[in-house]
Amino acid sequence: MISSSRRRINTRIDSGRVIEIQRALRERGLYDGEMNGNYDEATVASMRQFQLQNKIPITGYPTAHALKRLGLAN
Repeated sequence: MISSSRRRINTRIDSGRVIEIQRALRERGLYDGEMNGNYDEATVASMRQFQLQNKIPITGYPTAHALKRLGLAN
């Protein structure tokens, strides 16, 4: 059984991109989950915390604004 904090969220984000996001969140001390490439509930929670700390809209998802603040905007 998958724990609720590790349940995969239905997104269309490439797993390599998710790992970049997880790594950036980890570097800021916000993500301590497995670097698995799945945009799971732990990643959403970490992104929400990042967005809260940066006073940007809190969605839990990698918005353009959040990615720019993480240094991941393309």
